[in-house]
Amino acid sequence: MKICIILKKFKKEKNNIKKGIFISKILKAIKVFKILSIFLVVILIFLLIYGIFNTFLTIRVHNPSYNINQSYLEITVPIYLENRGFLPIDIVTNLIYLNTTIMEKSTIPTGASGIFPLKFLLKTDLLTKGVQVLATINIMIQPFLSTIISTNMSIPWEMPYEDFRMGEPTISIFNSTHILIKMPISFRNTSPFSIFGKLSIFVYDDGRIIGYGERIINVAPSIYYNTSIDLHIENPWIKNLKYLIEGTSRNYTISINLPGISINHTQIVNWPPIIGSPTIGKAILTPHNLTHSSIVIPLSFINYAPIPINGTIKGKFLDQGGNIIGELYDTRFNVQPKEFCSLNMTGHLKNIETKLRLILIMETPYGTIEGEIL
Repeated sequence: MKICIILKKFKKEKNNIKKGIFISKILKAIKVFKILSIFLVVILIFLLIYGIFNTFLTIRVHNPSYNINQSYLEITVPIYLENRGFLPIDIVTNLIYLNTTIMEKSTIPTGASGIFPLKFLLKTDLLTKGVQVLATINIMIQPFLSTIISTNMSIPWEMPYEDFRMGEPTISIFNSTHILIKMPISFRNTSPFSIFGKLSIFVYDDGRIIGYGERIINVAPSIYYNTSIDLHIENPWIKNLKYLIEGTSRNYTISINLPGISINHTQIVNWPPIIGSPTIGKAILTPHNLTHSSIVIPLSFINYAPIPINGTIKGKFLDQGGNIIGELYDTRFNVQPKEFCSLNMTGHLKNIETKLRLILIMETPYGTIEGEIL
């Protein structure tokens, strides 16, 4: 009797266990069905959005353009967009170079169309040869923020002024205060963009601008460019005319500014004398009349400078009291660079016994030099 009761209880518990397992399986199946349903709904929504996107949105990404100045490289990515749908469009672009990331975001409202330029400014002093600039453009639909289109582009950066050189300058007179220097400049544009902008040169003497020149350059990629710039520099004799005879040495600071870069350096420039090694020969006196004699005085000098010199030289004779007792007439001279000049100055002198003083006066385009010859 007891055995029968125990068997009945065992059968009942076994049936309960089977029912529990069956219910657990049903619950798991319901969970899986829910997950699959949600996944299918997400797929349907994505397909719907993607279909709307393709139906109501036209997009074209054009090649980037570049503009470089003294400090920045401006990269412009033109994107043509027609948003005919009912959802705003976000364009998010990331530019990555070195350890820097720049993000730009534009929102295109519904009904908008046209070219939407994305602009980035990259500091040119951080861009060195061989650096890769990476651009990633993502197109997203609000409010879902799902990336529908993603594109990448790589901009290989090469320095735009390969083999930059300054050639041998030619120097000439511009006017009485300035010298004209034609400075040859050459380089090869190895960058992927055209270089357009101002090439300028500043010359400083003790912090003061004494020279300037500029020109506009436009150099396409892979082009070797050779040009010259007219540089007008204040002549070094304007402050002190004795430099015409003695020469001078100046420590100039030269600043070269090209689109994207600036080059500064100091340079010692030696300006040799224009009227160098002046020599007065022995005077020759011949009788002229009862009161005066004719006089000839040889004068020579060397123009060591790279520019010509012209003008007139004359003189006057004084006695010990400072009275004029004779003169040397105007004698013209025109001496080219590195040329030796020999003159015979002629004049007249009173026939008196006295100690003479000779004052020479040289008139040049830069001013008048006056000095006593002992």
